[in-house]
Amino acid sequence: MRKSKKFPVYWAGLGIYTIILLIFGACFLSYTDKALMQYENSQPSTVMENYLAEFKQMAADGTLYDKMEMSSFVNEFESVDVYKELYKAHLAGISEYTFVKSESSYLAEKPEYYICGDGEPIAKIVLSASNEHMIFGILTIMDWQTESLASAWQTSTKDYIIRIPDDYKATVNGVELSEANRLGEPIENPDFENVSAYVKMPVFVEYSAKGLMQEPEIKVFGADGQEREAAADEDGAIVAAEYKPSDNIPKERYDDALKMAQTWDNFLTRDLGGEAHGLATARKYLIRDSYYWSKAKEYANSVDITFISGHRMADPPYTNIKISDYVSYGENCYSCHIYFEKNMILKNGAPGVTKINSTFYFVKYDDSDDKKDNPHWAIADMIAKTN
Repeated sequence: MRKSKKFPVYWAGLGIYTIILLIFGACFLSYTDKALMQYENSQPSTVMENYLAEFKQMAADGTLYDKMEMSSFVNEFESVDVYKELYKAHLAGISEYTFVKSESSYLAEKPEYYICGDGEPIAKIVLSASNEHMIFGILTIMDWQTESLASAWQTSTKDYIIRIPDDYKATVNGVELSEANRLGEPIENPDFENVSAYVKMPVFVEYSAKGLMQEPEIKVFGADGQEREAAADEDGAIVAAEYKPSDNIPKERYDDALKMAQTWDNFLTRDLGGEAHGLATARKYLIRDSYYWSKAKEYANSVDITFISGHRMADPPYTNIKISDYVSYGENCYSCHIYFEKNMILKNGAPGVTKINSTFYFVKYDDSDDKKDNPHWAIADMIAKTN
């Protein structure tokens, strides 16, 4: 009787152990592969690669712009919508999107990246880590959220200077300029040097409107609240407004101005009667102790006045009278340009003509000794036209 062979226990156990090792190895390799993939997917650079596709999609469907911080690029005269529309238009022309880590990013838990459009930074994103934990015993992974997203695109801007009299106001896109926008010290008009000794004359002030992305609407308003004309320079960067001259001078002021100018001219040509060639009459329309008050006395007592040729007034004595460029500086001062020709007949029968062609400044001023509210209109300055 033959005995049956028995399978060795050793080999059976070895086979079972090998199968277990293979299963364990396969599970370990699968776990390792998943762990490494999980680790790779948790890296900020991988997160940014995925976010870049999301960014492009949001830019395309228009949902990006309300999620971004843009206020740092907005000035006080323009709303964020102005920048937003310019930003949209810029992104519409981008052909390639990339990202790069910020050189100033040092915190591992809060890395900063720039999203670039055709190589130019257009957005800055800050990631924030959470749920930090270990896998595989040695690898640290974490979840990432977008902590902030802000625009990094710099659009071109322009600065403006608005120069106006100090009693005027100006607005830029409807926003009134304030002391915070004011530049330097007031600028005095040299033509007002003599007049400002008797009345407060306007000085010019300059304001700045910086960082404007689009051409602004600049309006200027006078002290009466009425809009005034403002002109820009060739570059459009300096907008200036002045007291605009008018040919519509009130009749009372017209008559007063002409009377005072003709009296002064008659004094110069020795056509005023009275002591000292009419000095007292001329001084009725001058301010006591003023520059012209003193010059009138000097002239009346000088040899120059005796050199005036003998003559009589022609008929009509004044022709080509024109009073123009009237500017009111309030109730106590105005200026206007006065032109007229005075016609005379010399002793030898020949005609003679003198001309007045000057800008006169008239002020209402009390120069009485007691200063008891006794003002009168007087000539404060005369600036001859040179051309």
